[in-house]
Amino acid sequence: MALPYVPIASYTTYDALMTELEVTTDAAEPNADDLSTAVSNALTNKNTAEAVLATKFDLLFLVGC
Repeated sequence: MALPYVPIASYTTYDALMTELEVTTDAAEPNADDLSTAVSNALTNKNTAEAVLATKFDLLFLVGC
């Protein structure tokens, strides 16, 4: 049974593209971590703000009764 033939130009192009993808992915990882941290902080701050507003609103609602 004959082995499949892959032209060296196709293999070299594939290898170069995969190397470029790996370098780009490694370079982007710190940005992805920073984005994840920013999203987490934003959610925490949103929840805190909603909790503060809820306590103020509930207090005003009870006083208004």
